[in-house]
Amino acid sequence: MAVFFSYRLLVYVLKWIRWERCDFGHSTTLNIPFLFSVCTAKLDLAFLIDGSGSVGLANFRRCLSFIQNVIRGFRISPRYTRIAAEVYSSSPRRIFSFTRYRNAYQVRRA
Repeated sequence: MAVFFSYRLLVYVLKWIRWERCDFGHSTTLNIPFLFSVCTAKLDLAFLIDGSGSVGLANFRRCLSFIQNVIRGFRISPRYTRIAAEVYSSSPRRIFSFTRYRNAYQVRRA
């Protein structure tokens, strides 16, 4: 499991996941179809969200917005990409597991 502390690093990892797992016709450049196409890879994406008070409400909302933007790039379903989320502060709290929601709309509403 990887833990990321930098927003730029998170964006880089997201691009790497899409590059490695999504079939967009690997070219040497990050072209428009790569950046805006929906990935139909079979994978599990889990989000571990810092919910401690030191993060602050604005940064917590920014994190949720980032997650919503990430899932827009994947086809969320039991057959393709599954999503899970957990919040931690003094102890972890599961928000939802990989099997709870079946589409992106349900995940965004969670």
